[in-house]
Amino acid sequence: GEVRATGSFRKADSLIGREAGKITLLDILFDLKYDEEDVSVIPIVGFGGIGKTTLAQHIFNDKTVQEHFNIVKWACVSVINNQKEVMGKTLIALSGENYRTMEQIQSKIREAVKDKKFFLVLDDIWDDDRGRWLELFSLLQCGNRGSKIIVTTRSDVVAANVGTIPEAYKLGLLTNEESWSLFQKLAFKEGKEERNPNFAQIGKLIVENCRNVPLAIKVVGSLLYSLHTEKEWEVFRKTQFSKAKLSDHSDIMPVLKLSYDYLPLSLKPCFAYCSLFPKDYKFKSTELVQLWMAQGFVEPLEESLGMEDVGGHYFLELLRRNVFQNVEEDELTNVSSFKMHDLIHDLAQRVAGDEIFIFEGSSVHFTNRLVHVNANSGEALMEDYPSFLHAKNLRSLLINWDSWGITKVPLKKVVLGFRSLRVLDSWGIEVIPNSIGRLIHLRYINFSNSDIKYLPSGITRL
Repeated sequence: GEVRATGSFRKADSLIGREAGKITLLDILFDLKYDEEDVSVIPIVGFGGIGKTTLAQHIFNDKTVQEHFNIVKWACVSVINNQKEVMGKTLIALSGENYRTMEQIQSKIREAVKDKKFFLVLDDIWDDDRGRWLELFSLLQCGNRGSKIIVTTRSDVVAANVGTIPEAYKLGLLTNEESWSLFQKLAFKEGKEERNPNFAQIGKLIVENCRNVPLAIKVVGSLLYSLHTEKEWEVFRKTQFSKAKLSDHSDIMPVLKLSYDYLPLSLKPCFAYCSLFPKDYKFKSTELVQLWMAQGFVEPLEESLGMEDVGGHYFLELLRRNVFQNVEEDELTNVSSFKMHDLIHDLAQRVAGDEIFIFEGSSVHFTNRLVHVNANSGEALMEDYPSFLHAKNLRSLLINWDSWGITKVPLKKVVLGFRSLRVLDSWGIEVIPNSIGRLIHLRYINFSNSDIKYLPSGITRL
């Protein structure tokens, strides 16, 4: 279920202005005339930041939906044009399983939905090749009659390719009233607005510039919450915000960039570091804080506070500024996880520049400018290995040796090649070389998804 984040801030009810949309879509989901088809596909279409995912989440979490279907699953397929990867992600969502070959993936998808009435959300489809969609759709048609798929997409072409209902659900902009209501929830401390009507006056001018785009309002509202005086609001409106005025509703990057510009200096590298993880990654605050600490990003201001406390405060501050969203709580472990909106992720990638790289394809040339590398996904080719060792200044290496197709891991070469490593998160290894003790800067090590029989004595030198 959806759990509200707690903290020293109020979280906006993200369904503002979307109540009618939710009712309309639920009506379509339960409309018996669509049950005559085996599987119906309902597209939600609109540009980035308009609130497609938020609306789909509210439907996904609705009790009536959860109870009506045998399986209720969510797959995020953001910015993927690779058929095998889209199918792979769909299979992981449906069954939690991961397979290498296309044949295995396809037969397992059929198996997962066979004889079941399922509800599946495919979030953020970009691939507009109708043939590839029909191939995936034919696998899902093994589900029982009355199964439903909601697809969210920015593209009218995709919506036309996938939809089986007469027309896609187009998500429009908020009204002026809804925009103001959303902004108020985020920007004003209790009573601030009533005590000083000037804040409301400046706020209304700022909201006008957000052009009724929910993500822009959320980001700017959260930012203004941390500016306390009327003068700061006025300066923000006149200097910064006029530069980032939205000329085109569909490009809100200039407004999002403001949220980065206004981050405290200590939080900027922490924010950029989040781009080391792929889109739709589930962040856990404790894991992220440990990685920040390993990189030396966390600096306690007073001795009484531990590093974890300060790092936790950094995380809450980014959460309050709407950098993270979709708080979910795992009832078994009681650990919360968070995601990043894909446009915020684009911003993190932009500010990180060429220091951070997520290895997803099979051809890349590593240079000595690279500082942090994630090679956890994508089937890599070993021809790249020699160029991989050019990244002499590497400080973070997240690597899944299985997906690199290596049987005997040359971890020794990694140890000798990357002496500056602070973070080593390594999957699928069997032997740790004794030379690991030479990584004197290493502060975070994770071998939890590996088949290690014993630890070498060299590890005690770390």
